[in-house]
Amino acid sequence: CMSRKRFWISVVILLALAIFIKVYSGNAYRVEHNYAVGFYPAIASFFRLIFGWLPFSIGDFLYGAAVLWIIIKLIKGIKALLKKRVTIQSFLNGLKKMVLIVLTIYVTFNIFWGINYNRQGIAIQLNLKKDTVSFADLKEVTALLIEKLNASKKYLINNNTSYPSNAQLFKKVENAYAKSKQQFPFLNYNNVSVKSSMWGWLGNYTGFTGYYNPFTGEAQVNTTVPKYLQPFVTCHEVAHQLGYAKEDEANSVGYLAALHSGDSLLLY
Repeated sequence: CMSRKRFWISVVILLALAIFIKVYSGNAYRVEHNYAVGFYPAIASFFRLIFGWLPFSIGDFLYGAAVLWIIIKLIKGIKALLKKRVTIQSFLNGLKKMVLIVLTIYVTFNIFWGINYNRQGIAIQLNLKKDTVSFADLKEVTALLIEKLNASKKYLINNNTSYPSNAQLFKKVENAYAKSKQQFPFLNYNNVSVKSSMWGWLGNYTGFTGYYNPFTGEAQVNTTVPKYLQPFVTCHEVAHQLGYAKEDEANSVGYLAALHSGDSLLLY
């Protein structure tokens, strides 16, 4: 049982770190030019180096173990309540542990990746200016995209192109980022770590097509979704690995990588 003194020291340290993270994240310029392109790429690359070579996802096992632990704790808690074994002291001890767990996860998540939610992002890196977009502009861009989409599909059909294996797909995406890096150096992707998620079947019920694990640096792809979705999902998850935390940011970066790949499958 944790001593009162040790508990409060831990809480004060974690709270101080949480407050520091909140204050630090309040300045998008600082996050972009220090954390997003400095500290984060180094720590993410390190995690990918440590876990990337493994043929399975450590992150999937970690999340699976966490869910199992929560279920076991809930069952034990319900049993204790039914048998009236819950005392005020045991309740307070459980509450203390929960406070420490939540604070630890919050601090770790943000240091390892979460601060990226507050960066300036891809628009600043590409020097894009916010302009007024008319309905006519939107129609023109949509028509252009449809035309390119149909051309890519026609090319794939005429050349009898089959969908690649998971390993081949992940290699295609790696190559796409390597090509994009030539024009956009900030899309430098080293120590590749893209894996098929063992929880894909669950994703089909809960709605996720992939996810990034900030605690291991791995990008997980739900390879049970329709094949035509998987190339862009993979590009999207790699964008998360590169520090683009927001979904629209990751979509933009994934699109940019696929666009410069020269690969009809990724273009489609």
